[in-house]
Amino acid sequence: MPDNNSFVRKDENKRPDFEERKKELVQYDNVKQVKKKSGNATIEWLRAMFLSGRTLKDILLDVAENQIIPQIKDNFRNSLVSIIDLGIYKDHRSSSSSTAPSGSFITNYVQFSNGSSGSTQKKLEAAKEDEKKLVENGYSVPAFKTKREAEDFLHSIHAYLDKQQVLSVLDLAWMQRRTIDYTWDKYGWDREELLKIKDVTHINNSETPWIVNLPKAHILE
Repeated sequence: MPDNNSFVRKDENKRPDFEERKKELVQYDNVKQVKKKSGNATIEWLRAMFLSGRTLKDILLDVAENQIIPQIKDNFRNSLVSIIDLGIYKDHRSSSSSTAPSGSFITNYVQFSNGSSGSTQKKLEAAKEDEKKLVENGYSVPAFKTKREAEDFLHSIHAYLDKQQVLSVLDLAWMQRRTIDYTWDKYGWDREELLKIKDVTHINNSETPWIVNLPKAHILE
């Protein structure tokens, strides 16, 4: 029978509703927004033209998942079939996978498996790409006219994280008196990520030269 204390601990770790969290968030006026500076324009163009906008790491993972690993599995399966054939047939002649009839179960199974996994993988990649764009476009870096304003904003975030485990994009928008879709509450930053930001950052912007340089938001646990 489960211990009653386990339920208490689980409830304690549950994030309060947004309406409750609002009471602990300080709101600021005149907070501007700046987009993070993008990478080298030439590199970005080359990626878009020849790599479909993907990084080298993404391409290597794609090759490994859709070509190398399936090939290893196929080789293992064919070797296993050959071993079984050697044990069954008296003349010890195994059937070669390379000469298997076009309608054989093994060949058809491999073709179906590869096609199915490839289609699923493409869907997963598309979903990840859409999610990535959603997060990247869903928030901007808070920017301020003076260093003091930026420091106050950062200190407010740290004070909030003394009581909460995470800061969501919805929380951040509320601090800036911005209205965004409630679904943004599942994206944000963990406490450790934001407590590492010890100071504000100066940028080359005449109107709002001081920012709280936030890392990229991600799905909250």
